[in-house]
Amino acid sequence: MMNYHDIGAGLILILGLAFMLVWLGERQNQSALYWGVGHIALALAAVLGYRFQTGGDPWFGLVSVVSTGTFLVTTYFGNRSMAGTRAPLRDVLFGIVVVTLVVTAVGFGIDQLAGRALVISLLVLLFVWSGMFFWQQLRMRLVASAFLLRAVSLGLTFTEGERLATTQQSPLLTMFLWVTALLLALALVHVAVRQSNSRLEQVLRHLPDAVVARRLDGIVVFCNQRFADLAGVLDPADLVGRPVPLLASTSSQANQIMEEINRVARQGQMQHPMVIERQVRSADDNVFTAEIIYSNYQEFGLTLVVAQVRDISERKQAEAEQFRLLTTDALTGLSNRQGLGIQLNEMLRSCQAQGHVCALLVVDLDQFKRINDALGPQRGDELLRSIATSLTTLKGPHDLLARIGGDEFALVVAGVPGEAFAMHLRNRADAILLAMRREERKADINILVQANIGIALTDLELSDAEVLIRHAQLALHEAKLTSTSEYRFFEQAMDSRLLDAI
Repeated sequence: MMNYHDIGAGLILILGLAFMLVWLGERQNQSALYWGVGHIALALAAVLGYRFQTGGDPWFGLVSVVSTGTFLVTTYFGNRSMAGTRAPLRDVLFGIVVVTLVVTAVGFGIDQLAGRALVISLLVLLFVWSGMFFWQQLRMRLVASAFLLRAVSLGLTFTEGERLATTQQSPLLTMFLWVTALLLALALVHVAVRQSNSRLEQVLRHLPDAVVARRLDGIVVFCNQRFADLAGVLDPADLVGRPVPLLASTSSQANQIMEEINRVARQGQMQHPMVIERQVRSADDNVFTAEIIYSNYQEFGLTLVVAQVRDISERKQAEAEQFRLLTTDALTGLSNRQGLGIQLNEMLRSCQAQGHVCALLVVDLDQFKRINDALGPQRGDELLRSIATSLTTLKGPHDLLARIGGDEFALVVAGVPGEAFAMHLRNRADAILLAMRREERKADINILVQANIGIALTDLELSDAEVLIRHAQLALHEAKLTSTSEYRFFEQAMDSRLLDAI
């Protein structure tokens, strides 16, 4: 028949298994492992010790002593692990062997009463030390009180005399011992679970990214400190149970995104996280570009959506700076050929959509290599910067201007097709040729600087930037063959003549 010893031991065993489950969930929680092994050993010691005292096999007594030693040592090292102290396995095994040998020598070699008194004394010392350890170092007053209460209950057993720790001791005292043992085990289970949760919360708290988990109805179930800071809340716990702050300039866009995420989450587990970029506005009106990573999971039958908000402003600035360096001419500060190609393709698409025409004017300095050799590289660079400045003053608000070669500049103009636009281009070309004409003096020599221009226009079939640039350069080549300070419009015959020459 099952007695209260077996019932108490069964409850202790269940709590020992609870410790092991906590440890299995997070293998870093060494305290849960030690306490789990210890309480399983305590349950075994209680069952076999009771059987030994009621006339059982002496081997029951020996295994009970080993189990008691295991409980003493693993509880000690489990407590130490709470402060970050990791003990090698050999130290744990050595402690168990020493305690077992001492208790066996006293209990079986001298007197069973002395052995029981020694075990109770060791338990009292362990629990008193543990209570002080949790009270002073770990600041866990509730657990410390459970240890001290357990020490008091064991200390009361010394009033039983020869009935100390036997089946004949006071049933009321025995019941009190089991209650304090269960209270202590429950307190330690709470600590072990909280330690695992605390470690996860600490990791999330110190993440540079904001993290929030919400239900599909928008109610927050968890967030870290970074998200609370964005929402203008001091404590993340204050957001739990409240609607998630959308942190957007316009709530309509944020609500639309939330509904789309909810629609995907309702279909089941996301195979891959959803990533979007949008502007986020914090509670203190700080606006930044964020990458938001969405995922979902099930918790107690509810679908939860997790959003990780990552500030990518610096990355965007770095990308923009890298793009600027790749698409900007270092000498003049204008766009280079690569930058012109990107902008020109966009402009061509816009012109096609509006029914406009784009014209590309390629400006080339006449005999620049000889001029550069005569003036020297430094004066040659100054001349190119001066040319760039002059072209910038002639550039319209919607025009594109770039340096696409050593002494070649490109100007893109858009307008409505017709004779008026053709006349506008001629006037622009004449103005550019006039602005390019100048004299550079070196010693007693005056060097005349002039330019030529090739002009190409888009049509219904021409919408490629590189083709337009090639046509303009063909027209420029024809202008340079004719004379200096001249401009030419591209004609299809130019392309044919070039092919014939090749």
